[in-house]
Amino acid sequence: MAEFFLAALRLVLELVLYALLYATGRLILPLISLGRIKVAPLREPLGRARVVPTRSTGDIVAGEGWCTLVGVVFWAAFILLLVHFTRSP
Repeated sequence: MAEFFLAALRLVLELVLYALLYATGRLILPLISLGRIKVAPLREPLGRARVVPTRSTGDIVAGEGWCTLVGVVFWAAFILLLVHFTRSP
C-alpha cells in the first residue's frame, strides 16, 4: 500500500513541477526576447474548423518543449545564484 502512495505522490509532484516549469518558460520567453518569440497556445482549437492558408508572419513560435527547457534553465540559474549569494564567506 505504501508503494501505491509513493507512486501517486511522485506523479502529483511531477505534474506540479512540469506545470511550474512550463508556466515559467511561457512567461520568460517573450520577456527575454522583447516579444520577438511568441509562445504556442496551450491547446489546438477543437472542432472541424476549416484551415485557410495564410501568409507567414515570420514570427518565431516556441512550443511546449522549449518553454519547459527555458523554465528548467531559469530555475537552475536562480537556485545556483541563491546558493552562491547566501553562502557565508
